[in-house]
Amino acid sequence: MDTFLKECREFIIPEIMDAVLHTDSETLHEWCSEATYNVLTAGFQDQVAQGLVSDCKILELRNLDLVSAKVLENDIPVLIISFNTQEITVFRNRLTREVVYGKEDAIEEVTYACVMTITPENLSNPLTRGVRVMDMAKHNSRAYI
Repeated sequence: MDTFLKECREFIIPEIMDAVLHTDSETLHEWCSEATYNVLTAGFQDQVAQGLVSDCKILELRNLDLVSAKVLENDIPVLIISFNTQEITVFRNRLTREVVYGKEDAIEEVTYACVMTITPENLSNPLTRGVRVMDMAKHNSRAYI
């Protein structure tokens, strides 16, 4: 389990968070279940329609912990991971690069929960090696500075 948590800390969670913050729907499609993919990408089209581009940044990822491991009714094993980030949320005008939403110096501390499973049919995927995000949610956000 320690090896998996290390991989989550160093690769999986940064990869997913980067995709969420930078509207990378292709990467999210690789990692997420269809329902989670739909939730996480729901705002992407609105951002494009409004001419916005993300300039969001993860400054730090910490306190990644395994909250629970269980097997669901239909024999699907799941791991519930929690973690904190320090992040900056900024969206710019695609053409002028002017900040439309957020502040470049406003750091937020955010707590996330992520439900993951291993899908045998995706074990050969070189990116995910079978890891699938079944749910992901922001639970708490507060100004850091």
